[in-house]
Amino acid sequence: MRCITCEAELERRLHEGVEIDSCPQGHGSWLDTGELDAIESSEAAPRPEFERAHELAGAGGGMAAVVGEVQQQGTRACPACGSQMRKLEYGHSSIVMDRCMEHGIWLDQGELERIEAFAEGFRASLRPQA
Repeated sequence: MRCITCEAELERRLHEGVEIDSCPQGHGSWLDTGELDAIESSEAAPRPEFERAHELAGAGGGMAAVVGEVQQQGTRACPACGSQMRKLEYGHSSIVMDRCMEHGIWLDQGELERIEAFAEGFRASLRPQA
């Protein structure tokens, strides 16, 4: 598969124990169906400091940011099958991901870390306070 931004051949790498396909130029990552769920639920290691920085940088924006990103980028082709992907907001995070309903999702640079931070914050909000 190729990067949907620069056409570079995607490289396999491990992220939180899950093998994903990433652009060698850093434009983003392709996650097959189910891989994001596996990463979200992984608590194998404490979140690195650079992910905390992504969380802060990505805070806020709301639906206006989502609409703006959709208008700016338009739709993009699935790297697996070439069909047009749908833009979806992850939860209520203002993180917009491109999803092929059959094959998986494309996350642009930094979005995977922001999703992890968002999921971690959500899990923390569910824990009983001492």
